[in-house]
Formats: sequence, structure tokens, C-alpha cells
Amino acid sequence: MKRPFIHLVVPFMLGIYICNKIEINVSLSAFMILIVIIMKIIYIIFLKRRNYIFLWILFLLLGNMAGYNHLNKSELDRFSDEKVSLKGVVKNEVVKSKGYEKYVIEVSNITYKNKHYNVKEKLILTIYDNSDIRLGDNILVRDKIKVPKENTNPMLFNYKLYLQSNDIFTIMSTNKYSVNIIKRNNLSKGERISQKFKKKISFILDKNLDTENSSIIKSIILGDSTYLDENTQNKFRNLGIAHVLAVSGLHIGIIFAFILYILNFLKVHRKIASILAIILILIYGYIIGYPPSVVRSSVMFSLLIVSTITYRRYDSINILALSAFIMLIYKPLWLFNMGFQLSYVATLSILLFNSKVKKIFSNKFRFLADILSPIISVYIGMLPISLYYFNSLQIISILSNLVLVPLLSLSLIISFIMIITYLMSSIVSNVIGYFINILLVIFTKSMNLVHNLSYNIIVHSPNFIEMIMYYVLICIALNIIKTDFLNRKFIRIINYYLILIIFIVSTNYLIEEYAIIDFIDVGQGDSCIVRLKDKNILIDTGGSILNNFDVGKNIVLPYLQKNGINSLDGVFISHFHEDHAEGLLSLIGNIKIKNIFIGYKSQNNKLYRDIIKLSSKHNIPIRLIKKDDKIILNKNSAIDILSPERKEDVNFKNENNMSLVFILKTYNKSLLFTGDIEKEKEKDIVKINYKHKVDIIKIPHHGSKTSSTEEFIKRFEPRYGIIQVGKNNFGHPNKEVLENYEKHEIKLYRNDTMGLITVLISENDFKIENYLKSKPVLEDVLKSYILDLGIISMYMIIWIVMIYNYKLSDLDKINIDDEVLI
Repeated sequence: MKRPFIHLVVPFMLGIYICNKIEINVSLSAFMILIVIIMKIIYIIFLKRRNYIFLWILFLLLGNMAGYNHLNKSELDRFSDEKVSLKGVVKNEVVKSKGYEKYVIEVSNITYKNKHYNVKEKLILTIYDNSDIRLGDNILVRDKIKVPKENTNPMLFNYKLYLQSNDIFTIMSTNKYSVNIIKRNNLSKGERISQKFKKKISFILDKNLDTENSSIIKSIILGDSTYLDENTQNKFRNLGIAHVLAVSGLHIGIIFAFILYILNFLKVHRKIASILAIILILIYGYIIGYPPSVVRSSVMFSLLIVSTITYRRYDSINILALSAFIMLIYKPLWLFNMGFQLSYVATLSILLFNSKVKKIFSNKFRFLADILSPIISVYIGMLPISLYYFNSLQIISILSNLVLVPLLSLSLIISFIMIITYLMSSIVSNVIGYFINILLVIFTKSMNLVHNLSYNIIVHSPNFIEMIMYYVLICIALNIIKTDFLNRKFIRIINYYLILIIFIVSTNYLIEEYAIIDFIDVGQGDSCIVRLKDKNILIDTGGSILNNFDVGKNIVLPYLQKNGINSLDGVFISHFHEDHAEGLLSLIGNIKIKNIFIGYKSQNNKLYRDIIKLSSKHNIPIRLIKKDDKIILNKNSAIDILSPERKEDVNFKNENNMSLVFILKTYNKSLLFTGDIEKEKEKDIVKINYKHKVDIIKIPHHGSKTSSTEEFIKRFEPRYGIIQVGKNNFGHPNKEVLENYEKHEIKLYRNDTMGLITVLISENDFKIENYLKSKPVLEDVLKSYILDLGIISMYMIIWIVMIYNYKLSDLDKINIDDEVLI
């Protein structure tokens, strides 16, 4: 079997992925594993043949079991939503700012209902205050344990999965008065060495480098990007060089080469020097916390050295697959870690594409081929993954990688020399630091220049099928996947077929009329994006009343970008309360906004003044609209304004009743948007001579008891109601209000329990979907897709029969290169 570890790791990864999406029956999976093993044995004994299908199924099931065991290994989650006392040691400081702290605690003991439970598990502790906690402190905390929420809007950051991939399954939020310090500095010996190492490196860099330059080098050597401010991190990300901030194969290679050079200089035998270098790299990995990129690099370097010492053939792709397999056995959920994905995709891209790209450039730019080919290979390979996470297509990133990465790599090498030199002479290290400062000043100025010249194209997050199609086309274009064995007629048929598909898809896009209305889950607030064929309209932008979380920056803007929305034809602000309008401040300047529509002016409202000022700075027109105005969106869609009635500046005690109220009519369906109006305004609207009923109502004021009167509901007779609500202390939605809607047989959807709510409307169809759903059970999935599986099986059998019956003379034409991976 060629490259056997690929045959193990690919189905293993697929099994982990399926486990995260489908509810697994452990007994059924174990039974299926047993059946597959028996069938494999029978196949080998009686048919005397090797068949990889059984191997793939077996490792898919094993990946499934590994993922299940990891997802269900928490001992703390059984105390979810219960008040407990826990003892533990502070292992890591995540955030420490004014009035807000976050730590990783390794819990050793739980007390619940006077019973004590010994555990060993990490937990995230958030303190909404400033405390005296330090790393290594043994603490006692009393509060409720919570299971973190998964993302409630598709494609956005999944905090729960991120923590699970780091072996953290529970969180706790409290204040400093609920935290008692039992003992100081209770770290293990290894952890104390790690802390001393980090402090020593930080001290040396701070002493010899300027503050900004020291932060850059610290973030790379210690593998912690939090040393950099948010603006600098964004620059690295926008220029496509964020990978240099992670401790990657590049950095491990530099460290490895540096250690080998020192040991060779000291006349240490080559084999011993190689082994010592690997040991030192493993120690370095332990000190900085073993991020996935370091584990990958360490395993690959270790296997490379072993193969060199033992004179064994080294297959890079096979070893890459082995390292991934080892890592996923240890931590299956690393599969969903962005660092893991970027590290492996970048490495595989160099192994697969580098020689092909180099051949292209060597014809005309031979002197640049060695420099450009690995950079372009990584860019090609990482493009879909980068677009999925960052939604920014940065053409100039090849140039930034070509200019900036070598500068930073050189600075890193000299920084290692400076650190070692400092142990012998602080004066010499200071001189070296002077040259590093010069290099990093050049780097920073170059980065700022390139960043100012750059232009970001916002692209939607590609789905799995789009990624596969991209990689297949790249492999065909670079002749990695051979098509020589296909005769010309067959290739012509494929080309015609692709042209036909493109034509059908394009025609369908031009002809199809639709409206997609997403009620985004922004917590306790409102935000809705209306996507028409030729228009994008945002209704409210969300915001936070209770804390400093920036909803516009962290939820609304990323959601728009991930759906490929880089321009808004209009933003409608119902009223100037934080939970409806604060997010607009983060959107202005980061996405093109053509118009902002408001229903009133309120100079006494600071948020109103901030919005007006920022809009003026970015030349965005503010349009004042009132009752009886009609806004035509396109030939199938329009907005009818029902309230407010006045234009002039208001000093209104209850701005809720100044909310924009309007009906969106699209494809013979009507949606009533109500802002936060209360009973008094509802009575006024009921009196309006508006004859039409509505299909959907955005329930007023998050389902508050101050709204949704009987008369109001009867007046519009909606069939569906959508409540934009999150965790709150106001009692939203009110129980009696919910019962009243249910009494009128109005089906309710709500963000806090269902996540994003999507309304799909076309000329002949209408449906409502919610994002959060319980995991489907494996047995149900198999039952649902039994017909599809049967058709696919039949297709595979026919295809195999065709291949086996193919003329031998035609098979002789097939010439598959060693690098082909199918």
C-alpha cells in the first residue's frame, strides 16, 4: 500500500467530522466496527485479496468513536446550571483588562449539595471585576457552572467547539467576592520552569528592543499573539501574513537549524546533535503550550531525523498524514482548530504544488523560482481556508509574503542570537538589539505601506463543495491529477457538460426571483438582513445594553461578510436605543452603506449624535422618513411606512414609541416590522386605514408585556411571529404574551432558543427555517438517505464493472505520477 497513513487519516478525520454533526449511538458504532473487522478477515482469508474499502469504513468508525469519547469525557458538565464550590489552580491568564478578567482553571475538587467530587478538568473562569489572582494560585470559587453556547448564527465563531478542541467543556462567571485565594504559586515544577522561561525571554526582549518590536518578537517566539494590539493583528491578517505569528514549521525549522549549527560548532556528533535538537524542540513546545502547529512540526522533524539516522526512505506526504493521525488520536477535536487546519494545508500545499509552480517560473524567472514557488504554493493552497475564516481576498498578499516574511524571519534568527548572547554579555546583546530594531522598523514601515496600498475584496465563505471543486481544478491545472488517459472525445463531453452547468446556474440566477430574510441572533436586540436579488437592506444593527461586547463588530459585520455582502443599499434604524442601533457604529467605515433611514431626530441622545457624526464623516446620507411614505426596493418589493408621524426633533421620554414601523411587501407576502413600540403606539397604528393583513410579524419590544395588545394582533392577523430576544433581566419574552399569540394560532420563532431565523420567499414558495436544531440521530439519517445510498452503491458497482471491462490497450495509456492522490 502506497502512503498507507493517508488511507488511515482521511477516513478517521471524516469520522470525527460526522460525530460532530450527528448524534452517535455508541453500541451501534461498536457493533459496526466488529462487523467490519469480521468482514475484512473473511475477505482476506477466503478471497485472498486486499480491499481498502473495509479499512476506510473501519477507520471512519474509529474516528467516530474517538470524537464521541472526546466530546463526552467531561465530568463537570453534569453540574451544568448548578451552584457549586470548586477548588482549582489558575493555569493561564486569557484576558486581564479594566473590570474584566478571564482565566483557565484546572479544577481538582467540586462540592455540590455537601458532597465532594475529585476531578481533573479545565474550566474558563470569568470575573466581572478586577481581582488579585495570579498564575499558580490555588483558589476556591462558588457560583454556577455553565456549558458554553455554540454559535447561533451559521459560519460564525463557535466558542463552544473552540473550547472543546482545547479540552475545556464548561465555564463559570462570577465577581471577585466569590473568589478566595487558598494558596499562592501552586504550579508544578514544569509549569514553574515554563513561566520563568517566558518571563526571562520577555525581560531580555523588552530590555534590548523597542516596545513595539519586542511585542512582535514575543508573539512569535512565545506563540502568543495577545502581545500585539488589535490593530497590528488586523494588519497581519489583512495582508495574509498572520501565519507568521503562529509558531509554525518555518519557526521550528529556524530553531532546529540554529540548534544544529551551535552543536556542530561545538563538535557534537551529527546523530547525537540531531537527537538533542529534537529533544530541545520538544521541550520548547512544552514551554509554550504545544499549539497544533508545533506538534505537527515536531513530529515531522522527529520522523525526518529518525529516517536520516536509520537510513530509511522519507516520504513527506505519508509522514504528514502520520503526524496528523497521531495528533487526532491524542486530541480528535483539533480537526476543527484553525491553527491545525492552516498548518497542515500550508505544509501539504508546499509538498504538492511547489515543484509544479517552480517549473512554471523556471522558464522565464529562474532566479526568482526558488523564492516565489513556496510562497505561491502556500497562497494557492490556503486561499479557500483563509477565505472561509477571514472573507478577505488580498491580491497583494503574495507581495507582502515575498517582502515581509523574509524580513521577519531574519529578525527572528538574529533575536535568537541576541537571547543567547545576553546570557554572556548584555552589552553585545544590546548592540545586536540595535540592528534588530532597524530591521523591524523597516518591516513595520513596509507593512504599513503595503497595507495602505492594499485593497480588500470581501468574499463569501466557500462551502465544502466549492473548496473540493477548487482543489480538484488546481490539481488538474498543475497536472497533479492526470487527465492524459481520457480520450479527447470524453474530455470534450466533460467541457460541454461544464459549460452547460455554468449556463444553467447563470441563467437560473438571472431568472430566479427571491427574497432571503435573516433575523440574526444578536442576543438581546434586533437585527435583520433582507437579501433581494438586486438589493441588500439591513433593519437595525443590534448592540449591547448590559456589557461592552461589540455586536456590530463581532456578529453583524462578520455575518454579512461571510454571506458575501459588501454593500448595503439601506440601513433602517427603528430607534436610537443601544440594542437596535449601537452596532451601526462598527458597520460604518467597514462596509459600504448607501443610505441610512431614520424616523426621527433626537439631539439629546448620544448614540444618535455619534451615528450622525460618523455618517457625515463617511458621506452617508441620512434620510428622514415618516408615515405614508413608500420606498420601492424593486419591481417585486416595497416598504410602506406606518409610523412615526413626525419629522421634527423630539425630546421624547419613551423613544420606544418613536420606532419605525413598516410593512415589507415582497412576492405577495407581507412582514410587519415593529421596533419596540408599546401599547399606546399600537392603538394609534390599529386606527390607520391600512386594509392588508400580514403573514409575519416581528413581535414588538422582544415580547415585552408592554406590547402585543389583543387589538393589535387581531388587526394584522399574522400567521407567524418572530421574537428577537436574548438573555436578559427584563423578563422578555413575557409568558402571557406568548400564550396570547399561541391562542391566536400564531406559530412563534425566537432567536434565544432557535438561533438565526431565516424566511425564504419566492414567487411560488414560502418557508421559515431556524439554525439551531438538535443533532440528527445516525439511525434516522441512514433511514432518510437509504434510497440515496442505494443509488450511489449501484452507481459505484456499474463504474467498477466498466473499469474492469475496459480494454487492456486503453488501460496501458494510463500514466499516473507518484504524486497523484485520488
